[in-house]
Amino acid sequence: MNVILIKLSGFAITFVFFFLIRFLLARQRSFSDFFIGESGAYSLSRVQIVSWVYIIISFQISLLVATATLGAINKFDVLFPEEIMWLLGLSSASYLVVKGATVDMIIKQQKVQIKVRKLSDLIVGDSGLDFTRFQFLIWTLVGIFLYLSHCNFYIESLFNPENSGKLGTLLSEANPDMPSVSWSFIVLMGLSQGTYIGKKLIPEFKAAEFKEDRCIELNRQVDLLGIQIAAKQEIVQLAKPVTEAGIVHVAALKEEIVHLQSKKVALEAEVRRIKN
Repeated sequence: MNVILIKLSGFAITFVFFFLIRFLLARQRSFSDFFIGESGAYSLSRVQIVSWVYIIISFQISLLVATATLGAINKFDVLFPEEIMWLLGLSSASYLVVKGATVDMIIKQQKVQIKVRKLSDLIVGDSGLDFTRFQFLIWTLVGIFLYLSHCNFYIESLFNPENSGKLGTLLSEANPDMPSVSWSFIVLMGLSQGTYIGKKLIPEFKAAEFKEDRCIELNRQVDLLGIQIAAKQEIVQLAKPVTEAGIVHVAALKEEIVHLQSKKVALEAEVRRIKN
């Protein structure tokens, strides 16, 4: 069998396996449910853990097909390097913590924020483009690329004629070339996920309360400016200056009214921005 087909076979067989399970147990549901969080939007932590699980299972199946093709299926064993176990653990922990934080936020806000799902949910938060999400997604993609590269070279090494007598060693847990990621990258992923989770743990309902308080304060300032503008406009309307000093004073009042109106418009725009 072509080596490229062997590499791809794991992904195809895993998908068929997933599809059959869904068809038998929940045929009315979609695989997209895997990626949707409690808020109704796409969840980055769900995307990460589903991606890693799918890729790792696919590699194991590709490895099974490869050993069967080489006539060494008796030497096959499901092996997970310690680094991969840690990677799965980080992804699982991230998913659980984010789920808990989201549920807690929904309970405290006493409403479920159902959103129109878009791929932009993965990198966009309530306040726009979210760097904690962005860097989390980037490092996840980098990690997946590195792991898939190692898987590719590892399967190719099994078919290298020079390694025909070393399959037992290549397929053993002691083989340092088993596909994995470095410990330094595991630490980096941990820091990345910690940043993402840390932002999630900050109570969003507090931010909403702050916005509400800020809007109240700004509206109070708008009302005061409205009173000042009305008072000065009344003075201008009643004034009938006959001296040069009086005319200058009225002109100054008009300029001040224009300034206050501009300030009032700016504050009203700030209120709209905060509410939106």
